[in-house]
Amino acid sequence: MNVTVTQLALSSIVAVTAVSNAAWAEDTCHGYSIGNAKSRVLVHLLGVVPMHLASGACGESSPGRPGEMTSECTYFDDDGDQWTSRSAWADGAAHGTWCNVSGTGKYEKRMGGCGWWKLVKTGALNAWEFGGQCQVDQAK
Repeated sequence: MNVTVTQLALSSIVAVTAVSNAAWAEDTCHGYSIGNAKSRVLVHLLGVVPMHLASGACGESSPGRPGEMTSECTYFDDDGDQWTSRSAWADGAAHGTWCNVSGTGKYEKRMGGCGWWKLVKTGALNAWEFGGQCQVDQAK
């Protein structure tokens, strides 16, 4: 299933609010990843504007360290530039961590950061809330 902005608008996305809350006051970005295990769209509430509404394709989850699962998603922005994030979580958990691991174009050698995520809605489309330090380094 390919997630489109239309599907995103028609789905019950989560009750997305842009109200600041103490749980993510330290984040440089905060938002939602909407889709399924294979295809997602990012909706950013703070920071990193080039990443807002980027679409992504995710690989199969696989075992990492003992008791841990991992997955990689590669996202594309409107310019065709891409970056890859790797997620990790305890096997069976609905929350975990992510880190940006590589990029092309404007993200090459400038994409970094890590953060947290948690599953907040399941159904035809899932929603994962995320936050952390995910801004593009403009100095490099």
